[in-house]
Amino acid sequence: MAAQFKKIFDQMIAENKEAFIKFKLLNDSLERSLPNSKLRSDFNNLGLEILNIIKRYENMLCGKTESSSFGRYSANLSEKFWTELRRNFNNIDEIGVE
Repeated sequence: MAAQFKKIFDQMIAENKEAFIKFKLLNDSLERSLPNSKLRSDFNNLGLEILNIIKRYENMLCGKTESSSFGRYSANLSEKFWTELRRNFNNIDEIGVE
């Protein structure tokens, strides 16, 4: 049985498949591009949309535990969720960086 963070991650990707496919292509091409290229601009623009999607699903994952006595558990879930994101989209932390 998959961990809860992985279920939410997979659900996020499945429900936003087209956006994440485009983002993955940009993510994978980013390292080969020039810093101020149109690709960087496209990556940042789509990246902002992707971050909004991510935050929505991260809230689904952690929202119920944050207000309870499981705050530390919530932080661990969030960290695992972001580790999975970084594993699949290695440039995700570069969104908005010029």
